[in-house]
Amino acid sequence: MLAEGCTLYDMGQIEDALRKWEQLLKLDPTHALARGYANGARRELGLPPLEAPAAPPPAPSEAPPADEDLDNLLREAVQLYDMGLVEEAISKWERALALEPQRHEIEGYLRQARIELEREASSRTAVAPASAAQEQEALDLKLRQAEHLLTLQRHEEAAFTFQQALRLAPGDATALAGLERCRKPSPAAGAPASSNPRPKPVALLDPRKRIEMVIVAEGALGGTDPSAVAPPTSLTQAQAPSRQGLPLPERLKALGDQLPWLRSPRTLALLGGGTVLVVVLLFWLRGHFKDQELARAVQTAKAAAIAPLAQQTQVLELTESPASVREEAEATLVSDPLRAYLRAEHLVAQLPDDAAAAQLFEKTRAQLPGGATGATLPEFQKHLQHGDLEAAAKVMDALLRAQPGDADLRGRAARLSLQLCAAHVGQGKWEEAKDDLMRGRALVPSDKSWQARLLLLERVKAMPKPQRSGWIPLLG
Repeated sequence: MLAEGCTLYDMGQIEDALRKWEQLLKLDPTHALARGYANGARRELGLPPLEAPAAPPPAPSEAPPADEDLDNLLREAVQLYDMGLVEEAISKWERALALEPQRHEIEGYLRQARIELEREASSRTAVAPASAAQEQEALDLKLRQAEHLLTLQRHEEAAFTFQQALRLAPGDATALAGLERCRKPSPAAGAPASSNPRPKPVALLDPRKRIEMVIVAEGALGGTDPSAVAPPTSLTQAQAPSRQGLPLPERLKALGDQLPWLRSPRTLALLGGGTVLVVVLLFWLRGHFKDQELARAVQTAKAAAIAPLAQQTQVLELTESPASVREEAEATLVSDPLRAYLRAEHLVAQLPDDAAAAQLFEKTRAQLPGGATGATLPEFQKHLQHGDLEAAAKVMDALLRAQPGDADLRGRAARLSLQLCAAHVGQGKWEEAKDDLMRGRALVPSDKSWQARLLLLERVKAMPKPQRSGWIPLLG
């Protein structure tokens, strides 16, 4: 808790650090270091200091000096350690340990600081070999450069480079020998040059004589002070570049010799201009193809974005065709004679001059008699009040078979079909619900909402179960 409080204090969270130290004081009211930290934080926050717990006065021999405050010593040691001043922090902790030898945490701080001080000393001793290796590498580089300049017969530049090597390593034998070779006199101007000169053997010189020759050479190059040596003019003055032209393959040179017109400026200009035009054309074609691809991608993205909206705004055809009406009437002639009669009646209304429609109508009317006997309208109402929709549907079927043209009975039967459809959909009986809607459509063929409900039923059936609850009420 003491360490967490110090961390929070260093982060600038003084109030949180104060809470940590106060919790520690609740556990150990005699913890002097925590009390000193807490009082310092309270002073910064403008709060009164904590009262010290009642304790017997220390013996005179154990009392610390008046000018030494243990809490201040510990605080200063921690700050010095965080600033990287390890030796100063060690001295502070040693003084604090002398005041209170029983504080084991101070011994831990000292041990850690001394270990870190030893690590820094070992890292400093490891730097010296590295610097010596770098100096040797720089010396070898200068010697290689001087030898290369010497092979190119550039004696002044080679002598200057050997002088730089001697500054890095005074008295180096290789640099002295190289400087001696740079000082060899050139043949006289009037003397005839030998057609086959042979190099004379170089006698090994005493190192002391070499040093004397180096001193003389330094005087000749600009004084005995190495800092006064100036680089040769060949290094400081810019040389005029030699223009040799672009290197051409041998086959191309041979072709130019065979066809001289290829080397004419006009031909070269035409070739250069054609190359530029081809490059520009290729770049234009590349950009054109990219634009076309981007346009296709935009059209595809638009179509994908509009597709759901177009599907939602699709206009459906709700008008029944005579062929579908005829097919339904023929299919239900045996299973549902009343619905077959109603379908045939609507077909005759659509095609009054169709003899086949009239024959089908007469055939369905002949199938109407039958059904439940003794059915009455009060009985129908009784079944509705009790919620027995199936029994009410049977009574209504018998009533309509007896009086198929009664408009009131047809309206009651249509409303009953809606109730049956809602009940069957709630039970998951999709085929029964479809039959209910088709019966209602046959009862009221002029109302196109029945056809819309049939289409909606197919959509709801294909929906996931969580989405059906909002659409089922539209079917009833």
